Amino acid sequence: MQNTYLEKMEEKLRELDAEISKLSAKAKQTKEYYKNEYQKNLESLQEKQSATRAKFNEIKQSTSSAFEDTKLGFEVAKDDLEEALREAKKNFK
Repeated sequence: MQNTYLEKMEEKLRELDAEISKLSAKAKQTKEYYKNEYQKNLESLQEKQSATRAKFNEIKQSTSSAFEDTKLGFEVAKDDLEEALREAKKNFK
């Protein structure tokens, strides 16, 4: 069960990484007027992305007994990243 969860979350993180990369590419193609705002959004997303990856690495290295505790921390970070990504997508339209 633990391995299945980790595989699913690894795939989810790859999807989130791809979405952030798309936004980054889009930000580079925007008019100068919007670039600063987009860059701020991207920096915030990338910070959350790094924090989520760090939590994922913790969960991968956790023992079976600590898995649930580290899983909770990862889930909070992942949810925060997903929410930030949704907000950034709204701003990038």
